[in-house]
Amino acid sequence: MTQNAYTGPCQQRCVAADTLLNLALQETAPARIMATLQGALCQLYSAYLLHLRELAENYSCAYASKISTIVGLVQELAARDVVPAESAEIEALVKDAKSWLSLCLSAYEQFLAGPTSLHSEPPVGGYREIELHQEGTRTTLSVQSIQGWLDALNEMFERHRMLMQEY
Repeated sequence: MTQNAYTGPCQQRCVAADTLLNLALQETAPARIMATLQGALCQLYSAYLLHLRELAENYSCAYASKISTIVGLVQELAARDVVPAESAEIEALVKDAKSWLSLCLSAYEQFLAGPTSLHSEPPVGGYREIELHQEGTRTTLSVQSIQGWLDALNEMFERHRMLMQEY
């Protein structure tokens, strides 16, 4: 496999998310905790987006840099008569509203869509949770939820890279 321009930046976003999570654990000011959790969530989304482009480039899609959704990636791959397991896995995770990836992407969309707030009463662990609201849905972000998503993303990315090496 040749060097993929998206692999390094994707890994950097994961490291940045991990760094922000560690900062959130050390922080005591609620506004800074909120900012670091939101920053970590943005880094996860960016890593996901870069991974979609990493897959597109690996499978020689002409417009890898324009891929911004799994639907776009699947369409681009289908035009080349390629249906890799990596894109099928991501597509299945995104379609399952209860999957870790779907929950992560939904939290990011809720963050973009509107106001976020800290709990009015500090949770047991302090202000380490953020409520995100979107019409009809509510997500609570915490260091634990974001760490779980980061771990799952890293595991998936590593597995996909192993599959791509075989291609």
